[in-house]
Amino acid sequence: MAEKPKIPPPGTAETAKVALARMSERERKEIRALVQRALDERDLPKFKAGLLKLGFDENSAAYEKMMKL
Repeated sequence: MAEKPKIPPPGTAETAKVALARMSERERKEIRALVQRALDERDLPKFKAGLLKLGFDENSAAYEKMMKL
């Protein structure tokens, strides 16, 4: 009996894409504005809040990459 191939869980970036697809255009604009404002102001707590709203996992490699911006 052959084993079924294991499907890896979706990555953080994929989770964020799915979350964005489910949001209204207004919600996406608000989050983009929040993240951009946080970058402009160099406000790390706002930036983290924006990433979390997008569905990023704080323990993922993608999150770590975003934090290095």
